[in-house]
Amino acid sequence: MSASLSPSGPGQPQPPEFVALNPNGKCPTLTDDGFTLFESLAINLYLAKKHGGPFAPAALRKMR
Repeated sequence: MSASLSPSGPGQPQPPEFVALNPNGKCPTLTDDGFTLFESLAINLYLAKKHGGPFAPAALRKMR
């Protein structure tokens, strides 16, 4: 997993590549091994489960 910042500033349109990952065109967006999430609660649960957090669902990819 890697991190990157959105290339656009506040109020500016996002590039098409970003909108393809997140149709809302907003941050946050997480892509990990081809799996993309774009809601902060879903991202937090995914990361907690992936790294052993006790409050995440039992099945990592069944959170959709």
